[in-house]
Amino acid sequence: MTVNNQGTATYTGVFQAGSIFAPFIIANGRPDALLDSNPNNNPAVYFPFLGANTDKKDHIRLLASNIFGFEDLPNGGDNDFNDAIVKVNLSIFSETAT
Repeated sequence: MTVNNQGTATYTGVFQAGSIFAPFIIANGRPDALLDSNPNNNPAVYFPFLGANTDKKDHIRLLASNIFGFEDLPNGGDNDFNDAIVKVNLSIFSETAT
């Protein structure tokens, strides 16, 4: 998901049951840089699990029910958690066989 500065966007997806999904942020980069064969161009990636972050700081905070705030600067940055704000609306979709 990519959004311009001060922009908003809406995305829709269908997720398979039995999987675990977690938010993360790629700071100043794109997934392509992580997936190529050059380890020297990897942007910072931050997860909600402190142990997975290279700086061991919190970069994703639950602000309200299903609303996540992201801090994109290293070492906790300014800790405002407003660099990106994502609201997740979940619903159960049931498909019946005919």
